[in-house]
Amino acid sequence: MSLRSRSHVALLLPALALVFATACGGAAATPSPAPTRSPAPTRTPHTATVPASLVGTTWQADIQRTGASAGVWTIAFTSHDLLATNPSPDAVSFPVGIANVTADQIDFITPQDCQAGDPQPDATYTYAIVNNQLTFTLLQDKCRDRREMLTAMPWDQQP
Repeated sequence: MSLRSRSHVALLLPALALVFATACGGAAATPSPAPTRSPAPTRTPHTATVPASLVGTTWQADIQRTGASAGVWTIAFTSHDLLATNPSPDAVSFPVGIANVTADQIDFITPQDCQAGDPQPDATYTYAIVNNQLTFTLLQDKCRDRREMLTAMPWDQQP
């Protein structure tokens, strides 16, 4: 087939496709703009209600020898989340992502960067407060950073 014949075929194929689509009851294809890349959705909890007995309480733990930053970490419950602050001098509190809290169990929503492709990435821990210490016990969590931060040692209640 000559180059000229190939160019005619190349022009004819899209026209035939349009004729067949229209003749078979399909709508003519209209070009759509190229898809824009939007950021990955972030899952933030807005429905979690933290028990009043936990709200406003601050806890600290000196976390060493884990993947988390070494030093004194602080966590504090708000009415809808758990805020964590790492030991860095210029650290800013960040939400850990509570999905649900009961009297002895806490579920977390896992951030995109910690999911590792897991279709069910959320985490569950039990927790207990004994002698002014908060202890998290892992039930399931594939996010290593959170797992190591929460379970490295008991958290001491701050005045």
